[in-house]
Amino acid sequence: MGTISEEYLLSCILITGLVVGSFLNTIIYRLPRINGLTEPHPKFEKFNLIVPRSHCDNCNYQIPYYLNIPVLSYILLKGKCSKCGYKIPFLYPLIEVLTGLIFVWLCVFIGFSFELLFLLLLASLLIVVAFIDFKYFVLPDEITFTIIVSGLFINAWFSIVPLTDSIIGCVVGYSLFFLIEKGFYLLKGVEGLGRGDAKLIAGIGSWLGWFNLPYIILVAAITGIIIYGIYAFQNRGILNNFLKTKIPFGIFISFATLTSLPFLI
Repeated sequence: MGTISEEYLLSCILITGLVVGSFLNTIIYRLPRINGLTEPHPKFEKFNLIVPRSHCDNCNYQIPYYLNIPVLSYILLKGKCSKCGYKIPFLYPLIEVLTGLIFVWLCVFIGFSFELLFLLLLASLLIVVAFIDFKYFVLPDEITFTIIVSGLFINAWFSIVPLTDSIIGCVVGYSLFFLIEKGFYLLKGVEGLGRGDAKLIAGIGSWLGWFNLPYIILVAAITGIIIYGIYAFQNRGILNNFLKTKIPFGIFISFATLTSLPFLI
């Protein structure tokens, strides 16, 4: 494959990632409202992942297709609604760019294949759970169960890892985090891990097999300790109640998985 062809295909992957990232924004914004994690939108009788169309959070102006281009529209509109001037959250273009870069990252290391398409699906689901966990400290069942089922299904028919390793990874991943959660509660009287973390690691086990879980858990734990350790030392209130502080561990599990994918497959 020539250099020009590779550049063209990578550009297509990047654009695809930006478009997918725009849809992931929709899921990250709407799914918590659908599940009652935050106030439902007061001005729309029907509110799901499809309806209503993309709109301004402030004036409900429905955004026309030519102003709904990932990243580019944000730049042209200078980060503001074209109707009322309401500031568009920077998180939207950030997620679009992040998704595009992750798509390219996986493509460069894994190459163009059906395996890549499957792993782009996993990456997209991990981005959704990471940002929802960051905002609401919840890992939605709709996403974690999708990760579990899709991992088992794909390994049954395509075999990124042997199906036996996939099933064992799912069971061991869930059981391990479930036992840690219960053990920490018995020792300290507080929840150390949420059940969503157990479902997420079970899903990753179903995709990547049991033998990749120790590395992912180790990277997630080290990353989480470093980042929250720094944060705690900057905030005395958190430092004094560190064991009772909620930590969105799903972010670190997702980060460890995404950064490790090219080296685990």
